[in-house]
Amino acid sequence: MFGNYIRLLEKIDAFAAEIRDKHSLSFNCGPGCSTCCVSGITVWRVEFDHLVENIKKTGSSIPDPGSSKEVVLRASSIEDRGSSCCFLNDDGHCAIYDLRPAVCRLWGTPLMIPAGHEHE
Repeated sequence: MFGNYIRLLEKIDAFAAEIRDKHSLSFNCGPGCSTCCVSGITVWRVEFDHLVENIKKTGSSIPDPGSSKEVVLRASSIEDRGSSCCFLNDDGHCAIYDLRPAVCRLWGTPLMIPAGHEHE
């Protein structure tokens, strides 16, 4: 059902890895960096459906399957989480990292490299 979407994510991940390898000095983020993980990011319908289906499964791709109930509660909560993404754990790590949408996978990737900087 999600085959094309999964293949797209694989291509996005390969592209982002290639850019990170070629331009590693342009990336400042690492595990726990969540500065750009803000609320209000929109996702495609297929991303939403894929995320919901995987969260509902026991032992889904969520790093700690025991946290899936907590993640669903956070995502459906009407409480104000401020400006941070509802899927961030208290330590700044993404609770759905393996399932994160395309926008999260590409965030921070340079979209244009100035001439002469292709091989930095």
